[in-house]
Amino acid sequence: MKAFYIVSFVAIVIISVVFSGCGLANSYYLTYNFEKDKVMVANVGSEMLNWTETYKNDVYGTIKGTFVQTLTYSGKQGKVIKIYYREESNGYARPSFTQELTYDITDDQIITFKNTKIQIVEVTNSTIKFIVLECPSYQYKSGDKIK
Repeated sequence: MKAFYIVSFVAIVIISVVFSGCGLANSYYLTYNFEKDKVMVANVGSEMLNWTETYKNDVYGTIKGTFVQTLTYSGKQGKVIKIYYREESNGYARPSFTQELTYDITDDQIITFKNTKIQIVEVTNSTIKFIVLECPSYQYKSGDKIK
């Protein structure tokens, strides 16, 4: 009978060790709202591009945290377009990580921000048509595990 208790105890310890490691099965997933080399349209005040990195426990399916980056079209003044960049962490804006970007598109219709190249196709006071030419995030499919 004593052997039964020892075997049971060892089995419980082994199972506990195995399943406690499951809580460590965390991954990062990337989603974004754009397609490379495709004409897209955004209105003033709406997102042009959005990248969301989600830190998730794969075993339990719980989200541990998020990091979101967005580019929002803010309008134009003559040949100068305004785009607002914002970072958000776990649902809260990161104040020191927001900025208004201005681009003079008189001579060049291609703008670059954080290694993302965007070709401006057409711009009005209310809408912008653009094509994403290059983006480091595009090496992953939207929804893929990245780390």
